Amino acid sequence: NDGDSYPNSKAIAEAMCMSERTFRRKLGKIGLNYNTLMGKIRCQIAIAMLQQGDFTNEDIAFELGFSDAANFCNAFKKWTKQTPNFYRP
Repeated sequence: NDGDSYPNSKAIAEAMCMSERTFRRKLGKIGLNYNTLMGKIRCQIAIAMLQQGDFTNEDIAFELGFSDAANFCNAFKKWTKQTPNFYRP
């Protein structure tokens, strides 16, 4: 994961007109941190792409910033406890 395709916590905080510290504190109050939040967002994007049925695992891995499909599949299994094929139509 190159990390360049998604905004960092500072950029998100600035877009929400708050300091990065305040943003992180608010995430903490709801039991999240930046990395967990980004994982949840990436998971939802992956599920939506899988359900469309038009994208390969390689396509999704690239879109989400993974180095290859195997790394995407491993992360997806951690997020959902299922393989990507479980979500395909």
